[in-house]
Amino acid sequence: MFSAVYACALFAGAALAHGDVTDETYTNPVLWLDLADIDVFRVNETYYYSASSMAYSPGAPVLQSGDLVNWEFIGHSVPYLDFGDPTAYSLEDGEQAYVRGIWASSMRYRESTGLFYWVGCVDFNQTYIYTAPDAAGPWDLASTIDTCYYDCGLMFDEDDSIYVAYGNRNISIAKLNEDLQEESVTRIWNATFYLEGARLYNINDTYYVLLTEPASWEWTLKSTGGIYGPYELEILANRTASPIDESGFPHQGGIVDTPEGDWYYLAFIDAYPEGRVPALSPIYFDAEGWPRLPSNDSFAVPNKYPVEPVRVESVLGTDCFEGPSLDPKWEWNHNPDTSAYSFAECGGLILNTATVTDDLYHARNTLTQRIIGPEGTATIEVDISSMQAGDVAGLSLFRDNAAYIGIQDGTVFLQRDLALGEDWNTISTGTREATASAKDASCIWFRLHANVAPASDYLGTFSYSLDGWNFEQLGTPYEMNTTYFFFIGYRQVFSTMAPSTIPTSTSVVESAVIRAPLSHVWHYIKLQDFSKFWSAVSKSEFAKGASEETDIVKWTFKDGTVLEVKQEEHSTINHYITYSVITSQPELSYTSVVSTVRCYAVSSGALEGSTFVEWTGNFSSDADASVIQDAKFKRREALADLAKVAEKK
Repeated sequence: MFSAVYACALFAGAALAHGDVTDETYTNPVLWLDLADIDVFRVNETYYYSASSMAYSPGAPVLQSGDLVNWEFIGHSVPYLDFGDPTAYSLEDGEQAYVRGIWASSMRYRESTGLFYWVGCVDFNQTYIYTAPDAAGPWDLASTIDTCYYDCGLMFDEDDSIYVAYGNRNISIAKLNEDLQEESVTRIWNATFYLEGARLYNINDTYYVLLTEPASWEWTLKSTGGIYGPYELEILANRTASPIDESGFPHQGGIVDTPEGDWYYLAFIDAYPEGRVPALSPIYFDAEGWPRLPSNDSFAVPNKYPVEPVRVESVLGTDCFEGPSLDPKWEWNHNPDTSAYSFAECGGLILNTATVTDDLYHARNTLTQRIIGPEGTATIEVDISSMQAGDVAGLSLFRDNAAYIGIQDGTVFLQRDLALGEDWNTISTGTREATASAKDASCIWFRLHANVAPASDYLGTFSYSLDGWNFEQLGTPYEMNTTYFFFIGYRQVFSTMAPSTIPTSTSVVESAVIRAPLSHVWHYIKLQDFSKFWSAVSKSEFAKGASEETDIVKWTFKDGTVLEVKQEEHSTINHYITYSVITSQPELSYTSVVSTVRCYAVSSGALEGSTFVEWTGNFSSDADASVIQDAKFKRREALADLAKVAEKK
């Protein structure tokens, strides 16, 4: 197993995300990104957009805009998918949660508390409510309700009462108390045809519930007699013309007003293989109070900006993973193993292999991003110098049918026709179509170009480069599917995985150059002093009953692990210390390990006056790959900690 450093990722598209015609008008889609089940609302002069994310984590992406056209990602309402099935939502023990998780949820701001609220039903079982003082977070779980508010719409009424509209075909409104628990439920509509996607509003003392008849019509329930009705039903969008060739029709979503009192409808359009993309149209209210589109092609023609345009940073561009956290446009496939990734000091994302598998659908810490349509290109630079035999790193075109370009044992390859089947379990890990040599390469660039528009050829083309400039196509382009059953569209995915548990080596060697004199660094290399620099160790002390002459020291780690280590050799002349682990709680999964920390003075060159530190570990042959990986990671962490302390002295 290994650490792959994803140094930089570059994203390019064929057009700007919102496709401006002039500074006064916009065209649809306002974002060529898969952001479905829209909820939209305004707080003062800022608009917020909440969307579905299924089993991607963190969940429920939040976007922000100053004009309803130009949007930027600012966070997620659900920081971790903690829904009572941790094994599945974390891709553990062969379980998975594809096509589960977060869909058709709702988000609003409550002025009386100064909090943002997110509410959503998960697994057709329970409803979760998260709150935050800022739409960007941090978000915390505030309530769990033992009722599924299916396709729900949250509203805080004029008297600050809390209501949630929900249901499919039969529509109900739940009233919540101040503890965010259900107080009552009232059925308001029994439909003769299928309806879902509720959005609830009180506009000038008239109550509205927007509902969709998937995936072609949008309906409005209207009541002037109070929140519980009686309601009437009228059509809002009737197979309205789409701005995207060969796509579905604008539907679902929500309505929102500007500070000047103009109203807009933000819907989404089924546009696979990209997914479901947002489109914006003005609306008005007729003499009887019904919301209406100005024409049946209002989504398909240029429209005047709702307000003065407010530009945001483009979704195109380069991300060099400078930390300390990921940009909110990124989401993991299921919950990540947070101990198995980190940020390099000089930029770059370190992905330590978190899963022993040859199945990409079950590889943890797979990092995803939506593809920018109508055609998008992603290029990633990968430092592969720490890869070991058998391990894989790559770039994928990811959905229920998938393909990826990867590198393994110095060979670049194209793996195609990965597939999920019944209950979204893997039925194929793919076949290897083409290969190329990258022997002796320490860095490689992968590129994916994807035509994701519905009227395109649906092809994804993979290429690679050994210098970052000259790219070579590998294999034949992969044809994406356009079915809706997986709901989420295709994504570009970065991944690492280890097909075998057999370690390629039972030795670990990690090193670092510390910009401090040898005497400063060597000062800390005493077993009883390791807690003075190693942040993972809370206490290092001589073992109870042992004397300084026996050289047995107890290390207590912050995760609860306790090791007793014995000094085997020590040289103040040659500046090294060798130690072994003699006891461990919990018990070791292998027989033995002997480690050495050795320091050298750098006597010439640009780093003269610095110290080169090498930390080795020789494990017994029964140590598996996870042990070796963990040892490498901990030594790297400890060397970084040592540098911070020694350089300050």
